Amino acid sequence: MFQRDLPVKPDDLRVAAVVVTFNRLEQLRQTVARLLAEQIEHLIVVDNGSADGTGAWLAQAADPRMTVITSAQNCGGAGGFEIGMRAAVAEFDPDWLVLMDDDARPEPGVIAQFRGMDHQGFDGVAAAVYTLDGGICDMNRPSVNPFWHPAAFLQTLMGQGRSGFHLKDQDYQATGAICGIPLPTGLLESAQLPQPIFAPSTKAELGSHDENISFATTVELCGAEIATQIRDTTLAIYSRARDIAAARGIIIAD
Repeated sequence: MFQRDLPVKPDDLRVAAVVVTFNRLEQLRQTVARLLAEQIEHLIVVDNGSADGTGAWLAQAADPRMTVITSAQNCGGAGGFEIGMRAAVAEFDPDWLVLMDDDARPEPGVIAQFRGMDHQGFDGVAAAVYTLDGGICDMNRPSVNPFWHPAAFLQTLMGQGRSGFHLKDQDYQATGAICGIPLPTGLLESAQLPQPIFAPSTKAELGSHDENISFATTVELCGAEIATQIRDTTLAIYSRARDIAAARGIIIAD
C-alpha cells in the first residue's frame, strides 16, 4: 500500500486494483466485473500461466482501465502480486493499491467509502473478508503480532491459540462504538483516538474470549464509586505513561 505525504481529496485519489488469477476463469469474470463497477483508475490482472481459456478472455478486454500481465508459469500468489504491484507503481504511480485473489471481490460502493476516509498515517488497511454465506473468513482474519502486543501474547499462551492474536468476531460488528462509546466517523484500524477511552471487559474462562462491556455495566458489577475510581485511575495512569513514552519516541496504544 502506498500513500502521498500530503492529504489527497477523495476525487483526486488514484486507486489501482491488482488481481492474481490461475485457472479460475468463472471466478475471475465476476471479480473483474465487480471491480470495474467501482471507482478505480486502473485494474491490473496477472494471469499466472492459466490453461483454462483465461488468457483468451483477458485478451478481449475492452475497458481502458484494465492492464493484463501474462506469466509463462505459475509464480504463486506472492510472485503474482509482486509482478502486479511493481507494474502498477511503475506505470501508474497510484496513491493506493487494492489487492485481491480472483475469487474475492469488494462490496458495492466500498471503494467510494474508502476514498472518503482519512488515510493520513496509514500505509495499509486490512479489509473484513466474508464467505458467501456471510460468515467471517478465518483465513483472512486480520491479526496483530503477539510478540509486539503483550496482552495478545498472554491470551495465546493461556489457551486461546490462534484466536489470541486475531481479531475477534465482535470486532467485525460495524456498531461505530466500543464499550458503548461512539467512535469518530471514518476511523481506521489502529488509528489514534482524539482522547483515550476507558474500555473495560469481563474476564473469560480459559480458552474463551474476554467480552467488552460498557461503563454502565461496570457500575452494575462494581458499584458507581468503585467503577468511577477504576475508570479515572486507569485513564490517568495511561495518559501519564503515554506522554512519558511519546517524549522518547515510543507509542503506547493500549
